Amino acid sequence: MELGLIGAGIGLVTLLITIFIIRKICDLIIALGFIGAVAIPFVLGSGGSPPEQMFLIALGLGVGMPIITLPLWSISKIMRGGEDKKIEKLKEKEKEDFEKLKEKYDLEINDLKKEIKNLVNQIKSENKEKEKENPLKELESLKEKGLISEEEYDEKKKEISNKV
Repeated sequence: MELGLIGAGIGLVTLLITIFIIRKICDLIIALGFIGAVAIPFVLGSGGSPPEQMFLIALGLGVGMPIITLPLWSISKIMRGGEDKKIEKLKEKEKEDFEKLKEKYDLEINDLKKEIKNLVNQIKSENKEKEKENPLKELESLKEKGLISEEEYDEKKKEISNKV
């Protein structure tokens, strides 16, 4: 029984290591193929090859490298071992974090809007009070200068107070 468990453990570890190595090799071959599709025409163009030949090689590599490495893509994807699920979890977490931040800042923005509205209302009410005071001050200055009589002053003051 113990030998069976040890054998199964060795088989599992070997399988995981092999999958990891195969995946890394596939990824490396794919990367080298795509780098080669760009680097080979560059080297040929720098080396003085005829332009027609360089363009044909670039076209061939641009189409050929994805086709040559295509079987490795599925192997590489199969061997990822749940990385797609991790990426999806990270995307979901990012959405949740964004929503939390949005809610937090929406509340702060609404609070700021309320404060601004209160300040605007306060300024408007202060301006109204100043408008009330101005005619009375003008009337008092006319009285002090002797331009209107005491009776006219009282009448005008009543009119201004009634308007306000």
